[in-house]
Formats: sequence, structure tokens, C-alpha cells
Amino acid sequence: MEGLKRIEGWDYVTISEICETITDYVANGSFASLKENVKYLKERAYAILIRVTDYSKGFNGPFIYIDKHAYEFLRKTKVFEGDIIVGNVGSIGLAFEAPKLDLPLSIAPNALLVRSKARNRFLFFLLLSPLFQNHIRLISTKSAQPKFNKTQFRNIVIPYPPLPELFPVSLIRTSWTCN
Repeated sequence: MEGLKRIEGWDYVTISEICETITDYVANGSFASLKENVKYLKERAYAILIRVTDYSKGFNGPFIYIDKHAYEFLRKTKVFEGDIIVGNVGSIGLAFEAPKLDLPLSIAPNALLVRSKARNRFLFFLLLSPLFQNHIRLISTKSAQPKFNKTQFRNIVIPYPPLPELFPVSLIRTSWTCN
């Protein structure tokens, strides 16, 4: 990570090295198979297709729903409470933790589902940091609708603490700067 201030004792790893999951909606199949198996519903159904716009609206709806068949078809993108969602088209870099809602969740297009092997909370606060947001801008296309892909995201190098209990997560928000 160019311009990254080194922190003694911390490792520098790619996002993919610390995550068990980095995926998106299209990981479930071709556009044709997605169109055939996933129908967006306005009326309440088996699951919610969680979107960045749902976060922006405080998870108060209206939601896009999917039936049980679609939810099972989207098996690679089932979302659980506390999972991290990152906008990768339009609202690039916007990150939030999945809430507990009264229905199962699956990720919608235009976002990544990110699940750390450990220290999910650390990763979440890192994704919110100005340092990380700057790197998101660097990997994004400069078009009418900015975007980045999951491969670019996976390859971002981040600082990673050896013992999280010795380094409060708040450090990310208060002390990291770009040179």
C-alpha cells in the first residue's frame, strides 16, 4: 500500500489472506442462470435481497424479496448478521455490517460480501478508515458509475495486528494517515 505508515510488529497482508469469503452476486452463476432462478419480488417472501440502498434507508424498507428457490440458488451469497457488505458499484467503498432482520438475507448486485477468518470487527473499522477509502478510490474505474471488482479488492494490502486486544480497533479511526 503506497503511502502506508508502517506499524512496528504488524503484518502487511492482502485482504484475501485474512478473509474466508469475498464474493458477489454473480459468483452464483451466469447472468442467464441468475435471471432464470432469481425473481425480484416486491411483496414479502422467503428472504430479503440486501442492498446498499437498504442500509442508506436504515433497513426500514421497502425491501426486494426473493423466494426460497432463489435463496437456495444464491447459496454462495447468504448473508448473516455481522457480515460485512461493501458497495463496489456506484456507492464504492460504502461498508456496513449486516443487521439481524426477521428473514434470511442474500446479497444483491453491486456489492461484495466480506467475511474475515477472524477479527471481523477490526476489518470492518479498517474498511471505514480514510486510508482504506483512499485505496478504494485508487482501484476504481473513473467512469460515470465508479466501480471496482472483487479481484482488485482481494489484492489490497492492509496492516494487520498480531494481537488485537493490544491494539484497540479505534486506532484505525484515529491514528492511521497517508503520507
